[in-house]
Amino acid sequence: MDTYFDFLKKSISAFPSGGTEFGDRWKEESLLNLTAFQELAKRLSMASSFEEVLRIQMAFMHSQLNRLGKQTTSFGAAHAKAADSDKKRKETPD
Repeated sequence: MDTYFDFLKKSISAFPSGGTEFGDRWKEESLLNLTAFQELAKRLSMASSFEEVLRIQMAFMHSQLNRLGKQTTSFGAAHAKAADSDKKRKETPD
């Protein structure tokens, strides 16, 4: 399973970001999400009881919801910066 996750990480890392802050953040967040899911799979495979599985899943969902909030803020800021830069570029005469 680790081989599969490592392959996915390499694929994401090799994907072109377009040289933009938004693209770079997308790649970074994708890698972080994939790493979190890989860790979840490892922890679930070692769980010894149904209660432990539920506890692991609840902790994962809680952490992912927190990350989602941070990602939303991060992507929103990158989008606003790109839009502002584009607006300024269009307003500047050649």
